[in-house]
Amino acid sequence: DCNLVDKKNQTYSLSSVGKIQALIIDDLVNTIVTINEHHDFWLNHDMSGIPIELQRRIGMLGQGEIIRDSPEAPLKSLDYFIATLSQSREVLGVSPVVVRGYPEAISSVVDNGVQVELILTNPVLKMVISEQKQLLNDLLASGNFKLFSFGENVNVAFTVTDSFLNLGLSRIDGSYDLGTDLVYSGEKAIEWGKMLYNYYRSLSSQVMDV
Repeated sequence: DCNLVDKKNQTYSLSSVGKIQALIIDDLVNTIVTINEHHDFWLNHDMSGIPIELQRRIGMLGQGEIIRDSPEAPLKSLDYFIATLSQSREVLGVSPVVVRGYPEAISSVVDNGVQVELILTNPVLKMVISEQKQLLNDLLASGNFKLFSFGENVNVAFTVTDSFLNLGLSRIDGSYDLGTDLVYSGEKAIEWGKMLYNYYRSLSSQVMDV
């Protein structure tokens, strides 16, 4: 009755309208799976740092793993991040916070020839310059490192590489959740992460020297 199915002889197939609705349903199912898998995380974190268009496509992330610090492993999320970073060939990241060990990890992968682009908020960039100016200049001179500055604040921190997406968000109260990351792999998740990175890159200014 809705013209979703065509019949030819004894064969049934989706009509053009049916195919479009099937795609919509498929996206909806993927979104529900993504949200429900870590329902409490999404419920208790601020998603405003993710543009609406990418919120609509969040089903691309699929099923991921949550990495959470614990009393017996207080740096689990950072250690996991650094370990996986060392296996990458390309690194794209956005950070609104200063994380201990992160500059050294980036320096290490740059020294190994990895292509790295980082977007830092202006307050973070000023702090890093005051504490790691020589390191930043060395990175900028390497040829495979690019640095960008972005506004005053952003409620998302993430790194996307050729093999994974590491995503962190601020809590509802505005504080950044350093101890909890969502990690996704797969082509669609990486594509989603790169679209998120390109969104922030289009709003950022490149830093040539410090």
